[in-house]
Amino acid sequence: MLKKNMPWILLLIAIVLPRIVCAEPLSLHIPWPVGWQIGEPRIDKSVMHQQPRQQSADKTVQSLQLTAINVQHGHKPPTPESVKHLAASLRDVVAKTAVEKSISLQEFKIVKGYYFAATDSQPKAGGFKQLVEGVILGEGYLINFTLLTNDAAGVEAKAMIAALDQLSIR
Repeated sequence: MLKKNMPWILLLIAIVLPRIVCAEPLSLHIPWPVGWQIGEPRIDKSVMHQQPRQQSADKTVQSLQLTAINVQHGHKPPTPESVKHLAASLRDVVAKTAVEKSISLQEFKIVKGYYFAATDSQPKAGGFKQLVEGVILGEGYLINFTLLTNDAAGVEAKAMIAALDQLSIR
């Protein structure tokens, strides 16, 4: 599901937001739950990418894809309403290949942003069956994330969503 929709998701982000070169290094601070291996972020012009994973007994149990874009000096900086619209657009793209007939947006409690969970209708053997995807607007950055998991309602996924709700940028 993710690989099929990734070009559309990236295109949507590229169309909605102008790409602006980051003036200084970006650092996302997340209170990582137990078992997460973080690794160094990759900066590609105006975009930061990071792909941490949660390990348990030498097995990846969840994978998180983070993309952060500096939107501080864009033609029209995103608003909370435009972030909600972007999250809804991402949801609509994912819904085309999801098991669920209806997918609702959830609002974060602390950070400004929205997310949703979906189940892949044709998961690959040995791959993740579900995803939690969303958009967060904070401190002049738009952060898109995709949490790949096998249990979006499980303790580990909920812990990661709670950690993302405490995300800060320094």
